[in-house]
Amino acid sequence: MKEEFWKTIETFEEEHSRGVGKADFACVFGSAFLKAAQVELVKVAFSATGIVPFKPHIVSAEKLKPSKPTSVKGGFPLVQPSPVRAVVEHLTLYHPTDFDLDPDHARRPSAPLGSIPELPETDPNVEPLLQPLQTTTRHPHHSIKTPIRTINKPRPFTPSKMNHP
Repeated sequence: MKEEFWKTIETFEEEHSRGVGKADFACVFGSAFLKAAQVELVKVAFSATGIVPFKPHIVSAEKLKPSKPTSVKGGFPLVQPSPVRAVVEHLTLYHPTDFDLDPDHARRPSAPLGSIPELPETDPNVEPLLQPLQTTTRHPHHSIKTPIRTINKPRPFTPSKMNHP
């Protein structure tokens, strides 16, 4: 990603004879990201870290740095809102149970994880919401198309309401 980003910056500067400004950043970064974030690269990255397929031995224990138990403690320059203080206090007082400490509780998956699909799978119940609305009517005073059903109109989810409009 870093290489592609620098290449895109160089190309932009050559084409426009100026540096990348605030207004240009999203375009420059976006095009670099789209070039770099390819399916094969993501698969290789997941494989190299031992995530998919699951291979915990790829990263050795010597390379892992243990977490610090004091990492949740600290001072803040400003007084935090009461919900934040409550969460911080809870984290400070937390003591793991035997269940939390049991290594069998955090076992690796018994079956191998599936491969990363080329195209994302969609839930058939969600897909209709993502498709554009097909039925339109014309407003008598305007030539624009207006959808009959808006996306914000709730859909009935209970079986008794699904049969009745």
